[in-house]
Amino acid sequence: MIHCDELIMTHVRESVKFTLVEKIAPVFGWNINPNYISVLGPIFAILSGIALYNQYLFLSFVFFIGLCTSDIVDGAIARSNDITSNFGTIIDGLADRTTDVLLIGSFTIAGILSEFQGLLMLALLLLIPYVRASFERFRISIPYGKIERLEFLIFITCSYVLLFAHLLTLLAILIWIFIAIGYVSLFDRFYTGTKLYQENLANPVPLDPEETTYEADDSMRYEAYAS
Repeated sequence: MIHCDELIMTHVRESVKFTLVEKIAPVFGWNINPNYISVLGPIFAILSGIALYNQYLFLSFVFFIGLCTSDIVDGAIARSNDITSNFGTIIDGLADRTTDVLLIGSFTIAGILSEFQGLLMLALLLLIPYVRASFERFRISIPYGKIERLEFLIFITCSYVLLFAHLLTLLAILIWIFIAIGYVSLFDRFYTGTKLYQENLANPVPLDPEETTYEADDSMRYEAYAS
C-alpha cells in the first residue's frame, strides 16, 4: 500500500532541498539573514496581485516567480549557513501564510476564483499546516500529505499557464480538482494524526518551548524533517 507521503512530491521535495543546501548555496557563499528574504514573499505577492488585477498577466507572473524564488532561497541560505532558529521559523511561516492569503485574494478579486472557491482554498491552506503543527506538539510526526505548499505554488503556476493559453474551462476544472484533493489531504492528515495519538501516545507530553519546531510545511526551516 502506498502511503500518503509517497503520493505527491515528497521525494522530489527532499531532493530539491538537498541540492539547494549542499550543492548550490555554498557555491554562492550567501551571507545574508534569511529573514530579510522571507519578507520579500508578501511584497512580491502584493505586486503580483496588483498586476493581475490590472490585467498585466505576464508582469504578474514575473512577480510570482520572484515570490517562489524568495521562498526557496531563504530556506537554502538558512540551512547552508546553519543559522536556523525558532524566530526564523516563525518569520518564515508567517511570511508563507501571508503570501498564500494574498495570492488567493488576488485570484479571487481578479475573478479567477469565485468567492466560494477562494474561501474553500483559504481555509484549506490555513488548516493543513495548523493540523500538522498541532500534532507535532505531542511528538506526533505526520507524513507529507497530498497537498503541501509546494503543490499550491505548482497549482498557481499551472493556473498562469492556462490563463496565458486562454484555457479557462480547463482552469475551472483544475481549481476544483485542487480543492478536492486538498480536503482529502486535510482529512487524511487529521485521521493519521488521531490514529497515531490513540495508538502510541495515550498520555502525550508537549514539547518544551525551546524544542518546538512548528514545522508546519516543507518551506519551514530545516529543524526537524519528519521522515
